[in-house]
Amino acid sequence: MIKQLLTAALLMAPTALTAQIAEVSSPKPLLRGVESEMYYPVLSTDGRSLTFSDLTQTNIRVYDFNDNVTSRVSETPKKIPARHGVSVQVDGSKLIIDIKGHKQAYTPVDCYAGYLWPSVSPDGTMVMFVAAGKGVYITDLKGNIIANPGKYEAPVWFGNNHIVVMNATDDGHQYQSSRLILMTRDGSQSQALTKPESMSMFPTANATADRIIYNTIDGRLYQLDVKLK
Repeated sequence: MIKQLLTAALLMAPTALTAQIAEVSSPKPLLRGVESEMYYPVLSTDGRSLTFSDLTQTNIRVYDFNDNVTSRVSETPKKIPARHGVSVQVDGSKLIIDIKGHKQAYTPVDCYAGYLWPSVSPDGTMVMFVAAGKGVYITDLKGNIIANPGKYEAPVWFGNNHIVVMNATDDGHQYQSSRLILMTRDGSQSQALTKPESMSMFPTANATADRIIYNTIDGRLYQLDVKLK
């Protein structure tokens, strides 16, 4: 659940760094004046539609990019889509990797608070998750850690070699800042996509690595067009 913020600035120009790894457009508002309370965006695997909801995840809508039509659905898609026959879920501090129906549980990181945000890379060879309080981890399909990009939230794959993460600060009760960062999956190179005061959160990206969509704390959706260098 998104923490409430009393005031939030909406300055969303991409942050310029000296060593950029991608060309990034200015944020483009989506569905402004048409929809409100837009949170938790999720792009479909083919990138043709976008699912989002309100804060309580009860008003669930799907936007079709081709038809430019928004429709309402009865429930949030809960299942994380499989990639090349591979899917993943978490159960506390267990990472459960399912390869074509064969499930195996792993504990790559000791974490009393559990794992969050599991996902499979577009090529189906890696798994990413967050160990609460410890950061983002990437493993192979046998649960062996191959990367620990850093302490971030809500990571998503941007192709197979890059990820997008949410870098937020809070006072224990409410968010104070939040920005999005694009980085190589090992964390060795990174580029800020938005400014901390933009309160940009919960990114979603398509498998072809050219588009990122996110919501702001006040329930608006924005799209960034991204071209890796």
